[in-house]
Amino acid sequence: MVSVQVGVSVAEALIRIRAYAFANDRHLSEVGAAVVARHLSFDTGPPPDAAQSEQT
Repeated sequence: MVSVQVGVSVAEALIRIRAYAFANDRHLSEVGAAVVARHLSFDTGPPPDAAQSEQT
């Protein structure tokens, strides 16, 4: 899920999930469960060029 949301490899997605868990003082299993339950998303929104085209 995270690798598709962010557009990175599975290995990079795991690094990001682990970093999120560490930075937010949460267990990795809690973060994983939140991602699977769709309570937590790593999607940052539309790409910057998409936002610019909407404004014009």
